[in-house]
Amino acid sequence: MVATEIVTECVETLLEEEPLLLLDSDEDMIEDNEEDTLLIDITIKAVEDPLSAVTDITKKAEALETMRTVTPQPTARCSQLPLVLGAFKSKDPIRFRRNLRVSSSSFDVLLAKVGSNPVFNDDNSRRKQLPVNMQLAIALYRFGHNGSTSTVEHVAQWRGVSAGMVVKATRAVMKAVLALHDEVIKWPTKVVGGSQEQGTVCELSCLSEWILHG
Repeated sequence: MVATEIVTECVETLLEEEPLLLLDSDEDMIEDNEEDTLLIDITIKAVEDPLSAVTDITKKAEALETMRTVTPQPTARCSQLPLVLGAFKSKDPIRFRRNLRVSSSSFDVLLAKVGSNPVFNDDNSRRKQLPVNMQLAIALYRFGHNGSTSTVEHVAQWRGVSAGMVVKATRAVMKAVLALHDEVIKWPTKVVGGSQEQGTVCELSCLSEWILHG
């Protein structure tokens, strides 16, 4: 049951449970607190104009579903990602690798591999997704760090986004990477002749190098 249905049911319940009792002028019957005041306001409006009350509360419920909080408190954010994907990627490969644990060329190869995955074009999402390169960078930063620097909150502060966005980006990248399983993970082929053996050794060596050093 969505929030709007719950709100409608609550208003209907209030109307059924003799709401006029809540409108009694006797101050002893009503505690002076915010919850009772809100309940009285809702009840009065529900009695006077039920349709308007349901419409008003439904709008508030829909807003609550979107914001996930009653009183949003904006958090100051300053993303490091433009610096990493901009200046570091083109002019400072050491700092780029220190952040994402891969070289800029490896990053571009990964981006080309996962960028076309449908997971990055989800039209059912309420909010527009971050560019694929930023989602990949967020995931790589998490994969390449441990301890407190790999927590969702830390990565959110590093990127300048919400914690939920960090989780979604990581999951999207993982889905895109796992979709490549059959393409990039294969058993070594049967060795026939020296050239194929050398090629197989070279492929395995390159793969080991990429895993160990990015």
